[in-house]
Amino acid sequence: MSVWLFDLPDAIEELVREHGGIRSLAKHTGVDAGYLSCLRRGKKHNPSGACLKSLGLKSVVRYEKITRNKQRKNVLETFEVKQLGRKKST
Repeated sequence: MSVWLFDLPDAIEELVREHGGIRSLAKHTGVDAGYLSCLRRGKKHNPSGACLKSLGLKSVVRYEKITRNKQRKNVLETFEVKQLGRKKST
């Protein structure tokens, strides 16, 4: 199974395209068209888990741990934390 990561506005834009418009997406998901528009334009940033589930999305938060190597330069190690209790598929 492939995993695609999107920014929220990009994910909403893709869903709008798939459904043929924002009102059609709202009708099929039960999420208010005005709220979808705000998510699409980046005016809203943190939809509820129920809203994400209705849209067929889940939130993936990324954290970076900063460590120092021998030359005292920053080295970044990336960890992904999945919300909603779902495990990453391999």
